[in-house]
Amino acid sequence: MKLLTFKLHGAEYLGALANTGIVNLGAAAPKDMAFSSMQNFIEAGQSALDRAYALLASNPATLAFDQVDWLAPLPVPPPNT
Repeated sequence: MKLLTFKLHGAEYLGALANTGIVNLGAAAPKDMAFSSMQNFIEAGQSALDRAYALLASNPATLAFDQVDWLAPLPVPPPNT
């Protein structure tokens, strides 16, 4: 799975690349905080990855690659502690 962070209509989203375009994981599961940002997704671990694969299998709705503004995958990395 290839993940990305993108901007659409002024808001940032976590997405996954599919053959037909980009699946907006945040919109597909709006109540799942793991999909609210790349950092939250990373911190959520394997269970979030498993849920993302399930969403990709059941959610064919995609955005065109040129419909979004691509951002750095991790726009604001956490500070070193």
